[in-house]
Amino acid sequence: MANYPVEFILARQLAEYMSTPIAIVDYDGKIIYYNEPAEYILGKKFNESGEIEYREWDNRFYLEHDRSAPMQVLDIPFISALSNRIILQGEYWMRNFEEVDQKVLIICVPIVGMGHRELGTIVYFNLTQRTS
Repeated sequence: MANYPVEFILARQLAEYMSTPIAIVDYDGKIIYYNEPAEYILGKKFNESGEIEYREWDNRFYLEHDRSAPMQVLDIPFISALSNRIILQGEYWMRNFEEVDQKVLIICVPIVGMGHRELGTIVYFNLTQRTS
């Protein structure tokens, strides 16, 4: 995190103290950090996975009403929030990295720094259903 803007460093520090599952995504769509509560939902420990490129999310998100076809990468909630510069909220089916399907409520809040620099987004997760 040493080469990231101070806003990311502060967001990571906040996430480390929260019991809410949180991920921090940079402007390129790469997850640069996620806290311990998010590890269960994502299916990987951060200290094992490190940063996760947006391409690794291909074929992992589905709309709530249609689990037969995966969402396009650009429609994935945190990527869409970045490209549209909006707060985004919705329920989605997600296949995590342990290949477990789960329904998650996702809230994406853009991180805009001093001087209106668009930096990335903070993603809040809430697990609503999990299949075995």
